[in-house]
Amino acid sequence: MRYKIAIATMTLDRKGNAELMESALDVLSKLPYPVYVSDGGSSERFVQSLNKMGHNVKYVPGGLTYQHRDAISRASNSGQIVLYTEPDKYDWFCNGLEETVKLYEADKQEFAAVGRTPDIFRTFPTHQQKWEKRMNGIITEKVGVKGDFIYGPKLFPQSLGHMVEEIDEDIGWGTLMFLVGRASKIGLPIRNIYTANQCPFDQRNDDNGNYRKKQFKDNKKGFNLGLR
Repeated sequence: MRYKIAIATMTLDRKGNAELMESALDVLSKLPYPVYVSDGGSSERFVQSLNKMGHNVKYVPGGLTYQHRDAISRASNSGQIVLYTEPDKYDWFCNGLEETVKLYEADKQEFAAVGRTPDIFRTFPTHQQKWEKRMNGIITEKVGVKGDFIYGPKLFPQSLGHMVEEIDEDIGWGTLMFLVGRASKIGLPIRNIYTANQCPFDQRNDDNGNYRKKQFKDNKKGFNLGLR
């Protein structure tokens, strides 16, 4: 069965990341899926570039929670299946995305997180490994499924996607972990699809421990919120 798929992502062109995001989102524009972008206040030039690619761009102030909620909600209105991804996964868009979709459709997986094998996981910065391993351990304990749920891309049915509209507090990066928790609560099968790419070489020294700790706290908060 072929599902109608819609992609949800968010953007903010800061810290010199505009070129990478534009390259990655250009790859997405060549695929047969609508892309819903929630933008946090990028430059006019950047937004115009995404519009020219044919993406559905909307300005969403307030931070990550609100961008995630908006993009996932709009994609859920469009597709039977939502594919969420960060906007900078260029390598995975080129070498993983289409394989992931095929595996998802073949196995009829209700909630699938793109995961990293142990070898690939070890290519990421040390602090990132530390905090993401801890979060994966919490999920495994609560959900009973061992795997990697933090890498980024996830596929899930539109009915689950609409549940992000229940989030009425700022949980930072935790929106996707909210969906993991909620999938478990309502009994959706949860699986990994191992098509993640190695950490890009220019990001392997990006080892901000405080930032990764904050992500962990956001993720844990979102996950526990989804389990309620």
